[in-house]
Amino acid sequence: MVGQTNGLDELVDILTQIHDINTKLTINCVAVNRQLTGLVTFRDIMGTQIKGLLKKTKDLMAEVVILYRTVASSLRGSKEHAKITILKLKYFDVVHSAMEQGIFFVGFETLYCYCLCVYIMIVCYFRNDAVLWQRTKNANDKSVARTKCDTWTKLRDALREMFLPRKIHLALLWTD
Repeated sequence: MVGQTNGLDELVDILTQIHDINTKLTINCVAVNRQLTGLVTFRDIMGTQIKGLLKKTKDLMAEVVILYRTVASSLRGSKEHAKITILKLKYFDVVHSAMEQGIFFVGFETLYCYCLCVYIMIVCYFRNDAVLWQRTKNANDKSVARTKCDTWTKLRDALREMFLPRKIHLALLWTD
């Protein structure tokens, strides 16, 4: 009997040690999970900030290119090239053909890439239905928390979808 009691006590001691180790592992796992959750949150916050900084960098790079060209041409002594030329575009209202819209888009894309305040540029070149569409789209995007057309490709595709007849719009999607 003495041998069995001694063996039983050893088994109880081993089980107690296993239980203690299991408790410590559980506590450590909870701590690691908290740290991982914190890291994921930090990654998401940093990702959002990096996206914002990349957009600002892109906008500033466009401005730097314009200023660089202006300074470079003025250093060459050419007064004529030092001026920044603004394209004379027709106003965008209703598009009757894909060619008409394509001509507008070529000039508008150039302005869009160099303009820092896209909203003012859109108000200057859009008329009637196009202005109403833009205002409604902006209001809807804000109310639904949808991303706005912040790149040229998104704006171009939205304009095509709204103002081109459906057949022509689908044909252009295949050619882009």
